[in-house]
Amino acid sequence: MNKLTILLAVVAIFANIASAGEKDWEIPKDKKDFHIFVCLGQSNMAGGFKESHLYNDKGQYDPVTDPEPRVLVYRAGGWRPAAHPLIKHNKVSFSLPIPFAKKYLELLGDPKVKVGLVTKAYGGKQIGFFVKGNAMYPGVLSRLKKSGAFKGILWHQGESNTTGVGRYVYFKDNLLGIVRDVRSDLDMPALPFVTGQLTRMSSNSVPQKGHFGSESCGTITRVLADIGDYIDNAAHVRSSNCGLCVEHTRYLADDEGKPTGKTMKMPNNTIHFNRSGLTTMGHRYARAILDCPSFKNNPVRLPAVPGRAINASLVREVSDLSRDKLTFTGGELPDWLTVKPDGSVSGTPPAVGEYKGRLTVTDKSGWVDKSDLIIQVTKAAAPVFNADAFKRSPVIAGQAFSNGVRYGFHKTWSSELYEPNNDKLTFSKVGGPDWLTVSPDGKFSGAPAISDAGKTVKFKVKVADADGSDTGEYSMKVLGDETVWFDSFDYLPDIRTLQVDETFELNAKSPRDVYFPGVSPRNTKKKISDLFIGIAANGYKFRRGSLKSFSILLNGRRFGGRAGDYRFGFRQYGVGKYGHVIVSIYGVEFGKSPEAAVTVQREGKLYAVAAPVTARRGAKLRKLAEKNYKDTPKAGLQALDFEYGGTGDVLLVFSASIKPEDLGKIKTVRLSRSQKRKKQRETGGIQPPALKESGADLDDFRITRTPKR
Repeated sequence: MNKLTILLAVVAIFANIASAGEKDWEIPKDKKDFHIFVCLGQSNMAGGFKESHLYNDKGQYDPVTDPEPRVLVYRAGGWRPAAHPLIKHNKVSFSLPIPFAKKYLELLGDPKVKVGLVTKAYGGKQIGFFVKGNAMYPGVLSRLKKSGAFKGILWHQGESNTTGVGRYVYFKDNLLGIVRDVRSDLDMPALPFVTGQLTRMSSNSVPQKGHFGSESCGTITRVLADIGDYIDNAAHVRSSNCGLCVEHTRYLADDEGKPTGKTMKMPNNTIHFNRSGLTTMGHRYARAILDCPSFKNNPVRLPAVPGRAINASLVREVSDLSRDKLTFTGGELPDWLTVKPDGSVSGTPPAVGEYKGRLTVTDKSGWVDKSDLIIQVTKAAAPVFNADAFKRSPVIAGQAFSNGVRYGFHKTWSSELYEPNNDKLTFSKVGGPDWLTVSPDGKFSGAPAISDAGKTVKFKVKVADADGSDTGEYSMKVLGDETVWFDSFDYLPDIRTLQVDETFELNAKSPRDVYFPGVSPRNTKKKISDLFIGIAANGYKFRRGSLKSFSILLNGRRFGGRAGDYRFGFRQYGVGKYGHVIVSIYGVEFGKSPEAAVTVQREGKLYAVAAPVTARRGAKLRKLAEKNYKDTPKAGLQALDFEYGGTGDVLLVFSASIKPEDLGKIKTVRLSRSQKRKKQRETGGIQPPALKESGADLDDFRITRTPKR
């Protein structure tokens, strides 16, 4: 479509608004009649292929451009009539929120109600972008409370976190933190939250040996599906039988909608929903937000062994916002299988194979959902560790710790074991130090002996079920009373920290200007001299046993291709007197390799030194500057000069450590109101969350271009 077509479409939209009557999009006077939903996600929330609002799934010209009556979208500082394309960027067209809103109004059945959509969605965004303070976080919400009543959050994101080492590990923690922040901003701790299943995954498929490479997909799938297990008032909708973007020919039309005879080949794409698929997903979101129960998958699959009685429950296979009483029925089941109203499934399968049936679930309000059932009967098999040895994070001599074997049949993030039958497993210790115990459920704990400081202890764990057993070896380094590292860049203070021996892997497709694992710099203006990064020292959580650093990848475009001298500055309050603050600056050129080309690694043996950075696969890495700011006790701006050559990105690696006995000596700075206002002016009015907390230390980071000498 050319510019004229777009202009005509805009004119048509306004004409349709006029003909429909402006009252359709007036904000209701009674705000309880204006139901607002927050829609967050990446491409499948943002929309389908470009111009999919003009062409249907078969490629025929079938425009859907009229504003939807009684549905508004918050855009450009105000409420506007909602029409496709809902979100303005070049890859977005027909999108999920409008079909959701239409179905919601239909099911609600109240003609006085209108829907408001607050959309923050963009293709390819990892979950870190949605963390509070980042570009995709809906920071406007508290201001919109006066407009209407918030009724829920819709989430459809995760595809970009299924690739790359480590991107999925903290997905759940970040997701729960985002939900908590949105609810907190609105002062609505019970605001409904609904997730959607990604297109290319089946979260309830029976695990297969050798498929551990798909751990990231399985992890995110289960986190989304089991969201109701982690927080209240949360539900999930499945994506099974939703149409995908399949290869087809688009028959192009001119500005008046007449065929031009020209065609365009549309690619096959199993990651994105097509127009009908987005519509179906929108309808499922609407049912879920209105507390309709939903099977997490269709079909529901249950594992079994021939000749062995099944003892399973269907309750965990259903997502329900209010978690009210559910009633189950089965149909077309094999003679040996029984489904009881409480969801219990029993029977003894006669032989290996697939046995099928139908399931229905009903809640106390009469809402109904249906699914197919497959009993996957396979031969009995003993549990098997999927590696010979496993490492755990270092522990501190004399301090109690707790850890365990990572396993869960439905929770792929725990994948140190393979066991296809979902049998009950029993764990026990085989060898190892006396101070360490392994419980039958696979948890190991204890307090390392002082004499083990500096050593790497090893022990074996045995796992057994009715079909056999296997043994795996675990090892942990025991740290003494020495310097340990710390890191603030988990989601919020209660989110678990990154651990020793983990690696950040960066490549040509890595997000720029995003902390790893994901807090964006506070960028107040476009000029490089005004790049501002704010972090809170009280968020560092000086934890013994946490060896840490963090990395920031700055986009070379921020330097405008200008070679010259630059200065990296940060403000510290007393850390340097007791600990090491090490800044390393690298010039990076990745090339075109989509694979990990640069790594930033933490190692247990590193104390008071910079985290090592290495390049692979042809990437070019050059250290521009490095300094240890130990023994700089005075609060104030510290500086490190470096020379930027004009090409590539700039990688900042910030490493910090402190001795445990010095934890209580760090100076706490309490900012007055005038100081807070000054800091807000310096950061363009953006107030770091830590400033709201008593006793916060504020670290400021700034890059400026220095004059030529």
